[in-house]
Amino acid sequence: MKIKDSENFIKENLVELYKIVEQYVYFLEKNHEFIVYLKKRYNIQDKFILDVEENAKRIYQFIPALRQESEEDFFKSLRDFLYNDYSVFLALLKMLFYQVMFYDNKENVMDLISSSDDPAFDSLVGNYFLLTMNFKKIRNVINQFHFKDIELKDELVVDNNTELWLVTDMEHDIFPSDIHRVQEYTDVIISVAKEHISEEDYKLLQHEVSELIINAIKHGNKNDAARIIRVWYKFQDDLFKFIIEDQGEGFKDLEKWNEFNRKRNQAIRNKNFEMLEQYAFYKSNDFEEEEAKGGSTLFGALEYWDSGLIFNSKRNKIVAVKYFYRKSS
Repeated sequence: MKIKDSENFIKENLVELYKIVEQYVYFLEKNHEFIVYLKKRYNIQDKFILDVEENAKRIYQFIPALRQESEEDFFKSLRDFLYNDYSVFLALLKMLFYQVMFYDNKENVMDLISSSDDPAFDSLVGNYFLLTMNFKKIRNVINQFHFKDIELKDELVVDNNTELWLVTDMEHDIFPSDIHRVQEYTDVIISVAKEHISEEDYKLLQHEVSELIINAIKHGNKNDAARIIRVWYKFQDDLFKFIIEDQGEGFKDLEKWNEFNRKRNQAIRNKNFEMLEQYAFYKSNDFEEEEAKGGSTLFGALEYWDSGLIFNSKRNKIVAVKYFYRKSS
């Protein structure tokens, strides 16, 4: 895609983004009773809601000005916007929904939607998914010019030949399959990034790395204490790369998961909440219901990792990359 074509494509998506953020701003301003209800039921602090509202307004005001810029200035401003203000806004919304999920004992945002009987909340969460998908579309285009060394993925991929498997310059550790030590393992792995990224980015990285470790121990090694997991990791030039390998039989249902995810995304785009109820969480035929949630954690992982999740041919080894973009001075 040429730069001018990319600029036009992104500006079209910014129009869509503007409309969704506009709905958020309008919702937060006009639905005070619902906001009071949220704060009271889920013990959410006023400042948290105000932070979400202020970020929404700032983005809403900035997008029209951004769309007037062209070529080099446009892409520079877009990078700053996408990886800072907009990323923070999405993170705040995600934290809000996870707080609500915690109080309602839900496993993921999809469960929250399928169980909600409040159309106002359904609309709010539905718009969050649209914002996230729009972010991914714009990010994938801008990264063609900002990050040259990987091809971004929007589905689980099997690829034995990507250079991302090279581990010559990476730290390496071997851990026993002990689910109770996941936090300990995670802290060892991501400590290399602690001095280089924000506290908010660090917490999100901590969560996503721990989820991949849990999947490897619980669903790959089946909590077998005789099995191990191997990890490789590095932080360099604002890039965190992570590889994890278990001793299981591999994710056999990868293609089924991708098809499930495509239908899930279609339901989100169409705001078809009846259809979403069928895709609240992924359940493999090989999984017991308790284990089915392992497939569901991949939704968030695919959203988070800039490279997507790339598997080896056996499908028991994953490589993932996250970029941390710093605002221009």
